[in-house]
Amino acid sequence: MRRFPLLTWSVLAGAALAGCANPPLPVAEYARAQTLVQQAERNQAQQFAAVDLERARKQLQQAHKAMDAREAELAERYASEAALDAELALARSAAAQAEESAAELSASIKDLRAESQRNLSRP
Repeated sequence: MRRFPLLTWSVLAGAALAGCANPPLPVAEYARAQTLVQQAERNQAQQFAAVDLERARKQLQQAHKAMDAREAELAERYASEAALDAELALARSAAAQAEESAAELSASIKDLRAESQRNLSRP
């Protein structure tokens, strides 16, 4: 029986252990998702994009649970989905706020035109 040198066994053992190692937890992705959810909350997403914000919160919770369970791939997926949902909530909230502002501006312009017409028609 032929014997492998110690170096060969060490390399094989190292490769076997590396294959069993868990990938690192997605701390940066989780932090990004958490920041985006907080930003959406501050930007009135609850009022304008409640469904998207709630979905982002749930995905963030799932990411947290997966990180606690040391399930890196699952945590990364949930964190990524939470970030996307939070970004969607931010975009919808911004769009709704812009529409609201445009409607208010349009109403003000209409009022100013009416006032101008009244002033012009006076003798």
